[in-house]
Amino acid sequence: MNRKPCSKRAVPNCGNRSWPRRQKAVHRPGAAGAFLLTFQARTLDWKRTKEAIFLTAKTTSMVCWLFVDSALFSAVFAILGGQALLESWVLSLNLTPVQFLILSQAKNYELLYD
Repeated sequence: MNRKPCSKRAVPNCGNRSWPRRQKAVHRPGAAGAFLLTFQARTLDWKRTKEAIFLTAKTTSMVCWLFVDSALFSAVFAILGGQALLESWVLSLNLTPVQFLILSQAKNYELLYD
């Protein structure tokens, strides 16, 4: 099958569409706009600004720690042999990739909705 890439990146099954579609520039105010609106409404003070900065830094640091913790967990899991154990168990099931995908999705569904 001879497919042409829709852009500089090769995107399968895109047909004759131009992908990604260019959109008109939409100007969103973002943080600077919110800052100016609070300044205009005269609700901007140092206490609120300091609190917003602190809460933003706190949330950002929590997300970064999730990245660090997940990398650490996966490294320890692999070093202790969990990866090889899990791999040998999955391969012993003798499932095709599609069967394994269906089984894993069914188990996720069971864990989430039961």
